[in-house]
Amino acid sequence: MPKMIITTLMDREVQTSDTLVYRKDLPKTGFVSAIDIGVRFTNGATVPVDGDLLDIFNHISLLFNGVDYRFHMKGQDVYRYNWAKDGKPMPQSWTQVASATQEGWFRIPLGRFLGDKEFGLNLAKHRNVQLQLDYALSNFGTVGTHIITGTIAFTVLLHEFPMGQSPPFRGMISAREFYTTTSVASRTNKQDLPSQNPMTALYVSATEDAIADGVDITDIKIGKDRFGTVWADGKWYNFAKVFNESLSVRFEDFTLTAATAAVKVVHVNNVKFTSLCNENSHVK
Repeated sequence: MPKMIITTLMDREVQTSDTLVYRKDLPKTGFVSAIDIGVRFTNGATVPVDGDLLDIFNHISLLFNGVDYRFHMKGQDVYRYNWAKDGKPMPQSWTQVASATQEGWFRIPLGRFLGDKEFGLNLAKHRNVQLQLDYALSNFGTVGTHIITGTIAFTVLLHEFPMGQSPPFRGMISAREFYTTTSVASRTNKQDLPSQNPMTALYVSATEDAIADGVDITDIKIGKDRFGTVWADGKWYNFAKVFNESLSVRFEDFTLTAATAAVKVVHVNNVKFTSLCNENSHVK
């Protein structure tokens, strides 16, 4: 297998706008296995209480020919998708410390795994491919108070195959949000699945503060022909147990400020324990 190379498309490029739908053209040629996106910004002098870096992105997208979204998800969902697909999340640096820098990373995988020689993106087969970052710093907190304006910066890395060692890609694996809703009542929700392409996996998530797993969604069933044929049918908590076996990382690190509010919303459910330490102590 040829060794992958990393091409830097953007390197901590500071953006002048705090709210924007930013588009970056990808090269016209190349065989890309994955795209990594890094974001950095600086906290303001006022401590950001429970702000979430993931909320900055309304959507992270890969746009083909200006109209075709092959990858399209909210920042929260990309983070969880990366965790689910690779068993561990991309690197994140969450901090409530005033004037400190926060940094997060997201990956757009274009194959089954990094270095997949059967599935990936052959840029030469498409007229125009753009990375689209729909972001708003105001989703995190008050710009100028909790975030210093004009400090958001992006890094974009392409994981590519070397020239002359191009793989015979059969196609690329897309991932996109196709249904989202806010429910205010108990009900059975039936949703038609996209049918234009074969599906390799289906991810379902539900979030509500202070609500345990298996409460908002109790059962999941996947089938066809009015469920005359059923491919999956079971309880949410059972699917979660089976799925969790594939995860190699089940924890998160936050740098908190003791003077702020006592509540911190995390990105994992069923938290078993927390470990707190100051700068002079260590936790194993």
